[in-house]
Amino acid sequence: MVLALGLGACGGSGGGSGGSADEVVAPATYVTSLCRTMVQWSEEAETAFAGMDLERDDDRPASLRRGFLSYFDPLQESTEEMVTRVEKLGRPDVADGAAVAGDLREELTTAAARLKANRNSWAAIPLSDVQPAASIEGALTVVQDQMRAVHDSVERLGRSPELRPVWDREPACTTFTEKRP
Repeated sequence: MVLALGLGACGGSGGGSGGSADEVVAPATYVTSLCRTMVQWSEEAETAFAGMDLERDDDRPASLRRGFLSYFDPLQESTEEMVTRVEKLGRPDVADGAAVAGDLREELTTAAARLKANRNSWAAIPLSDVQPAASIEGALTVVQDQMRAVHDSVERLGRSPELRPVWDREPACTTFTEKRP
């Protein structure tokens, strides 16, 4: 399926510093917590996809809707939790750390909102209009695009000269980068 590329298994565990958006934290703490949070989110997205309740030979619209909502709902919940965890990471103690963290939070919030809109659009399609191939492909394309947007947003931090050395040493960052959709 199209989405399989975007949901490769990621190792590691999540976690954040448990602070607030205004808290200044060491670059190593910020990057490590962020990458672990993102690996956790990737694992949860993969679990949600694997748990999708689709009857393989059933292309009835109601079954398709129910099956995809069994994926979209946990994905949305996981994404919203990830955004909350990232908001609590604080900001890295680097030049423009507030802007770096703020831009990332804004981009992740936008991606989460787009995933939610996709889920709501899918749920709102009249059952008479649910066309298995087109509806599934369209919905999964939006999901994959937003997952790429999340990866792109996070990976931009790894390009920062002040954060790059930490990014390169952190195994969770390497795992996250390798599993890019």
